[in-house]
Amino acid sequence: MLERIQKIENVGNYSRALAGRLPLGRVSVIYGENRNGKSTLCDILYSLSINDPQLVLDRKSVVQGQEPDAINPQIELKFSDRQQAIKFRNSEWDSQLSEESNLYIFDHGFIHRNVMAGTKYSRENSTNFSGFILGESIAAFDALEVRNQQLRIDRQTLSKHKEELEGHEIGDFTAFVELPAPAKTLDELDADIQASKQAQEQIATQITNITQITQRSNLNCLSNDVSIAAILEEINNCLALSMVNVHNASKAIVAEHKNKVNKKELFNGWAASGVEHVDEDCPFCGQELGADAQELIESYRTAFDDTFQKFVRNTKVEVTRLRAKALVDVNLERLTEKHEQNVTTLETYFEDTIKEKLNELDYEATLAQRFESVTEAFKALIDEAVTTNNAIVTALAEKYDAPYNFINSISFDDLQSNIDAFNGAIQSYTDAIKPVNSLLTEFKAGQNVADLRERKRLEAASEANITLSRKRLNLDAVCNQYNNLKVQINVDKASYDAEKEALELAQEAFLNTYFVTINELFNRIGSTDFDISRKVNRGGTRTVYDLEVKFKRKLVDNSKLHCLFSESDRRALALCIFLAKIERLPDEDKAKAILVMDDPVTSFDSERISSILRILHALEPSIKQIIITTHYKGMASAVMRKFVDVNALKIYQDETGSKFGETTKAEMTATPHDERYSEIMDFVKRRTQENHIGKLRLFIEDEMRQRYKLPLSNLSLTARDTFSQCIDALRDGNYMDADTAHSLHDFRTTLNETGHELAEWSFEDSRTYAEGMMEFIYKKL
Repeated sequence: MLERIQKIENVGNYSRALAGRLPLGRVSVIYGENRNGKSTLCDILYSLSINDPQLVLDRKSVVQGQEPDAINPQIELKFSDRQQAIKFRNSEWDSQLSEESNLYIFDHGFIHRNVMAGTKYSRENSTNFSGFILGESIAAFDALEVRNQQLRIDRQTLSKHKEELEGHEIGDFTAFVELPAPAKTLDELDADIQASKQAQEQIATQITNITQITQRSNLNCLSNDVSIAAILEEINNCLALSMVNVHNASKAIVAEHKNKVNKKELFNGWAASGVEHVDEDCPFCGQELGADAQELIESYRTAFDDTFQKFVRNTKVEVTRLRAKALVDVNLERLTEKHEQNVTTLETYFEDTIKEKLNELDYEATLAQRFESVTEAFKALIDEAVTTNNAIVTALAEKYDAPYNFINSISFDDLQSNIDAFNGAIQSYTDAIKPVNSLLTEFKAGQNVADLRERKRLEAASEANITLSRKRLNLDAVCNQYNNLKVQINVDKASYDAEKEALELAQEAFLNTYFVTINELFNRIGSTDFDISRKVNRGGTRTVYDLEVKFKRKLVDNSKLHCLFSESDRRALALCIFLAKIERLPDEDKAKAILVMDDPVTSFDSERISSILRILHALEPSIKQIIITTHYKGMASAVMRKFVDVNALKIYQDETGSKFGETTKAEMTATPHDERYSEIMDFVKRRTQENHIGKLRLFIEDEMRQRYKLPLSNLSLTARDTFSQCIDALRDGNYMDADTAHSLHDFRTTLNETGHELAEWSFEDSRTYAEGMMEFIYKKL
């Protein structure tokens, strides 16, 4: 067992702690306030247990005025089964524990490694948890993992072979590597490839010829029918315009005025008799012909003049527009060009089959004759169009000079007759090309390239296969490497899977009893609504076991465990995992076990303290040593009461750093502050119906003074300084952040109310307030 902590120097707060005169017993308790060095001591022992010097070096003391490299941590630990102390010097342990002793460390690091890091449960937790519960049998998994790593390396090599082969454009990879090596040589395969290419070129030429035939044009029509009906109507309408149109416009104006006059009965009489009635009265409306009436008559005259001028102007515009229009818009050159294109198109069909059919029906001569008729009809049309156009020009010129004169309409019968003859010739030509186009379309449709294309496709496939065979022969060595390695991987994977399954089955019985023990312990310390189990996780490089938690028979997702577990439950579950491991040890291994437990239970969980001490008391006879470190005097005194012979030490700080000293049961006995704590927690946990709201004010002030004892001393503040003064001084001196100071002031001012005012609070409001204050003290203060 660990007999003495002889020296800790330059580690954490231990500048030079010598404790060789303070023996440790089979059951030892070490009391120390937070930040005095309990966790550092546990890290030292954990570093020794796994032989990891870095854990000590990470806690190297910070000494003002010295470079880190100049600081040399030194530790000396004396164990009962060794004559010489185990020493940490020159950044390493000089020796290890004997085979008769094994250290098991439970501390905050154990919780983070094996249960939950902060608020997250991760695969790393599962890995550490699996390694802890399986102990030495994890070595078998490690050996399997070495083989698994080799499998991964082999798979990577296999992938590289595959990438190399696929770089040669081999198509279906699996089919390629499974091809047998060709019997022909590379030269022979090259000759076959060239022969296949030549065959494809010959077929392609044949396909091209047929494609050209199918893309040839058919014959085109010459033009649309000629029509002059619209323009003839426009010309005759224009010639028919005369003064009647002007008179009609004037009448419309007079009629409109008539509807507006005062003496309508006089108007019609004047209109019948003329202007002989013109006197002093207006013959139109009966008004006196004063100056205003004379002005009105002048406006009538002006309106008639405007109508006439507008008529003349519009008529001339219309004549000008009609002069610009062509009577017949047909171009013989364009007609000839289209006919010649049709002749040329016929000449492109030189194949015998179609040429014979065209010659039999003499279509070329027929088209020539039909086009000759078109030409003759065109000439006759143009001659008549010239004659008619001259008549139109003369009539329009006369109309332009005297727009108000009516001119007789022009007869277009002769011209229309020639147009009809021309349109008939065009239609006759169109009728002639229709059967020609039918023959041409039938001929092109008969040109089937499907057979040729299929032959070319088969020949191209043959070339691809020969090319693939050539690549297979050229890459034969790589293919053999790939195939041989793939076979080896399959064999190794099958062997790995079989051994892994056997190992997991062998562990199953152990794990079943292990988790039964965890649940029994967890229930014994008060967590009755939980059921802890595990599930296999094969997601990573090694098979591990995840914690699986049910609360009131409902499965809880691991990502929500931090919401489910209180700080006390989390620590209690970790302790049960730890103690289940110890309980499941064989008897000979238990006899070698040295348990080191740092704050195995939260300080405000008095019920769990007694439950855990009962478990440890039952376990104590079968193990070598129990060492408990705690920052809670109630825990220390409870250990000293529970066990008959307890060695008690304390860690304290002086001006040089942390030191070890002796302590007694009397020193660890609960103080009035501890009693107030118990009463408040009984109230919070609903173990009492007595309202302890009046005890909160003094308790939170005492907690603040205890936790900030050294800073208060540095600030020369004593018990005579008020609570408020201490809070402000700690905040201003940067010993306390502003949020914490603000919360303390809030509790102080609220609890400073008179007892009468606090008594008006409801019972549940008081309990809730007390619970919030205790959570603040032990999680944020």
